[in-house]
Amino acid sequence: MKKPAIIPVAGGKGGIGKSIIAANIAVTLAAQGHDVVAMDLDLGGSNLHAIFGIRNSEKNIVHFATHRDVALEDMVLPTKYAGTRIICGAANIAGAADIPAQQKLRIIHNIETLSAEYVILDLGAGSSFNVTDFFLTGEQGVIVVVPEITSLMDAYSFLKTTLYRRLQMEWQHEPEIKILIEEFKNPGNDAHMQTVEDLLRAVRNVSMAHEHEMRMKLQSYGVKVVVNKVRQKKDFQVVRTIQQLALKNLNLAVYNAGFVPYDTTVEHSVNQMVPFVQLFPQSAATHQMGQLAKALTATSAA
Repeated sequence: MKKPAIIPVAGGKGGIGKSIIAANIAVTLAAQGHDVVAMDLDLGGSNLHAIFGIRNSEKNIVHFATHRDVALEDMVLPTKYAGTRIICGAANIAGAADIPAQQKLRIIHNIETLSAEYVILDLGAGSSFNVTDFFLTGEQGVIVVVPEITSLMDAYSFLKTTLYRRLQMEWQHEPEIKILIEEFKNPGNDAHMQTVEDLLRAVRNVSMAHEHEMRMKLQSYGVKVVVNKVRQKKDFQVVRTIQQLALKNLNLAVYNAGFVPYDTTVEHSVNQMVPFVQLFPQSAATHQMGQLAKALTATSAA
């Protein structure tokens, strides 16, 4: 069985419409003829089910993580929308956001077992290792931002934490490189490493082969940004700023995946617990979601 394409949808802060974007990506991809599972991994504040008009279920991601006798596929529930299924989060379960590492790994290792073409992961806000580790399960992670300075700062912080986490995992069996990565994490490190280029120079002093390998890996990392609630042309500056910061400081290319305009139909759809692409198929937001879904499909097929 072919593994599904995994599209994690993250945001550095809450309240930016991340879950709305994730739900509508799922429904749009399904409408384009794909088999999609939307998976709620916002463990501390799950609400993806509500956007689909579904009551939260005892079949949810925490039940799977804590019961080794069930399969992740058993947690999948149907929705009203053809081609779109859902795995609920764990609303109202105390401590759900703080699952142990073993349970987190059980979730990660089983996502690829799902019978679907695409799995859309709706992740929690912030930059905890639980969130970043879920984000790193996908080859084409999406970060949602809004045109606000705080959103920009949080998105960049998320990018930096995710990069550190990825390097930490990939180089865990090379002690000298691992030490350098740990130093890089600390802004006041003795080696004065402030940018990834500084880190690469330090790695070169250990091994030119490791430096080359790290540069190649950095070039392969794919991160995409979606700007939500766009009202005017200058709102796109948030993407350009993130791209400039990521390239200068992190040696990362960040791609503009698209945008969703500010549209009152989005709020109306949330209140009615229906994805806006279904409730308002002719809206500007729905049109742009179609463009975004096509871009993600083309990228994953490349």
